[in-house]
Amino acid sequence: MAQHNREAVPSPYSAKERDVAEAHQRLRRLTGLVAGLFMVLLVRFWYLQIAQGEYYRLKAEENRTADIELPAPRGLIRDRNGVILATTRPAFSVSVLPAEVVDLDALLKRLSELLQIPQAELAETYEKNRIGRFKPVPLARDVSREVITAVAEEQAYLPGVLIEDDPVRYYRRGAFATHLIGYVREINAEELQRLRADGYRPGDIIGKMGVEKLADRYLRGRVGKQSVQRDAHGNLLRILGTVPPAPGNTVNLTLDARVQQAAENGLRGRVGAAVAIDPRNGDVLALASSPTFDPTLFTRRVPPALYQKVFGPNTHSPMQNRAVASAQPPGSTFKIVTATALLQQGVITPRSTAHCPGALRIGNMSKRCWSRHGTVNVYGALAGSCDVFFYHYALALSARNPDPISTWAERFGLGQRTGIQILPEAPGNLPWRRNYRHWYPGDTANTAIGQGYITATPLQVAQMTSVIANGGTLYQPRVVRNVTDVRGRVIQEFPVQGKRLQGPDAIRPEVLKIVRDGLRQVVTSGTGRVAALDGIAVAGKTGSAEHHRAKKAHAWFTCYAPFEQPTIAIAVLVEEGWHGATVAAPVAKAMMEAYFGLDKPQPKDAPAAGRSPSRARRQPTPRSPAPANASSQPRPTAPTAPANAPQPPPAPTEAPPAAAPTPADTPPPGQPTGD
Repeated sequence: MAQHNREAVPSPYSAKERDVAEAHQRLRRLTGLVAGLFMVLLVRFWYLQIAQGEYYRLKAEENRTADIELPAPRGLIRDRNGVILATTRPAFSVSVLPAEVVDLDALLKRLSELLQIPQAELAETYEKNRIGRFKPVPLARDVSREVITAVAEEQAYLPGVLIEDDPVRYYRRGAFATHLIGYVREINAEELQRLRADGYRPGDIIGKMGVEKLADRYLRGRVGKQSVQRDAHGNLLRILGTVPPAPGNTVNLTLDARVQQAAENGLRGRVGAAVAIDPRNGDVLALASSPTFDPTLFTRRVPPALYQKVFGPNTHSPMQNRAVASAQPPGSTFKIVTATALLQQGVITPRSTAHCPGALRIGNMSKRCWSRHGTVNVYGALAGSCDVFFYHYALALSARNPDPISTWAERFGLGQRTGIQILPEAPGNLPWRRNYRHWYPGDTANTAIGQGYITATPLQVAQMTSVIANGGTLYQPRVVRNVTDVRGRVIQEFPVQGKRLQGPDAIRPEVLKIVRDGLRQVVTSGTGRVAALDGIAVAGKTGSAEHHRAKKAHAWFTCYAPFEQPTIAIAVLVEEGWHGATVAAPVAKAMMEAYFGLDKPQPKDAPAAGRSPSRARRQPTPRSPAPANASSQPRPTAPTAPANAPQPPPAPTEAPPAAAPTPADTPPPGQPTGD
């Protein structure tokens, strides 16, 4: 048994020999593996250096060559007389070339101190606009000379920082026609996603509002290119070639800068809007909204504190285009439509009268008028803005259905977008019986005088007035006449578009004459006498629109001139201005004076022999040239009121011009106000 146990124990010498053998075997395997890997590396090296050497040499050359974009100057925006409203001026920007950056965090930290921009904001801008190693990433545009000087002094210690010539938008008149012209700013993510296919790239400057947005593809120009060669560290070796940028095209507007300036002067310090259009073709001569802002503000970074100061909650929303996007009750200006509807439907004739004791009983309620007009016909009702006359006959037309009046309002362009290309545009509202569960006679009375459920923008009211002025054509407002290239050649026309009211929609000539004569009496003997011009016959309509029981009424005035051959139609809205005659009408008058050249100081020289001083002033000629498409309708010299022409029957009573409201004569909320 003991012998058997001794044979089972392995010899220590046999185990050692076995371990050595296994170690030698592993070493041989490792040596073979290393040799195999080395052979693979040799084959790969041969492939890259010999077989594909020429290919990779060319790729290396390409990596050292880069194309740098050269920004294109944005095109001009001019008014109808060639006055430059928007151009481009030289400026500097601070950019970073990613290929040369050594320590991005340290670089952005120092630039934050120099540019006075938070480092986090710089980092966000850098990541958002970075495209490649050799495309500069703009971090700050339109940098002041003082800051540029500070950056330039440290540029040698800021690897990757570039100071570039970067032309920026320049609005010569600052806060002028801003809601029409618009402004530019850097493209955002949503816009980039939508416009990338059209060649837009991160960091591009595009139009954000108004004509700048509408005509951006014409204005933006074509960027240039500079091919450069750099070493492995990104240092510039040489310039291989340059393709200069092509400036943008020129956009020529229908705007008349003189009329626009008069509108903005009249609205300064108020909340409201003013629009002037040419009733012969729909050209927008002025489009002002107040308050406004300087679009130059957006050519550089806007600090949050400054943004809140300019656009904060207590600034009456200067970004809102009240001329196009703010619909308010039109008040008594809507009586133009109501009078037309009543005459067209045969409800009234020039001999129809109504007695105004200051109110009309409708059911259990009394609808008041702003004054006691006595017995008036349609001429006196328009001239004195008698609510009772329109209450009475609107109820006779259709007491429980607003559709007969709304149908005619729609033909005048109300309750629908005008088609102007300056967006956004509010459509306004017209009451239709199908949209209301109940409709009462009081609702019809309100509609007849432009109150209740009806709303309109100043542009729509100007368009409404133009339909009467031009004899029944509804034109789409036109803002841009054409686009010309740098050589002055027209490359894009924006044609006049209009629709003549025909058939059952047409306004009969005799109805047009009655309404026109009534509007003429508004200025000669009615509530709009303040808008009368020396030597030029004006027709118009005042309005005061209630919108809130605890607030003052909105002040409206709309007009056209000259009376016989109109070339301008105007609508002015002053929110909470109270009386259209005393607040809105003077603005319209100033706009007409600018248009006809009456705002110029009269020469001190004596008038020509045989002419009285007053007679010498009665020959003004409109200063704004007639549009090309109106060549068949030459702009007339300003006519005087037709003294010996047949006159409409006079109003039995003459409404006095409205006086400026005072606390003593302010009526209680809900009571009618004078126009």
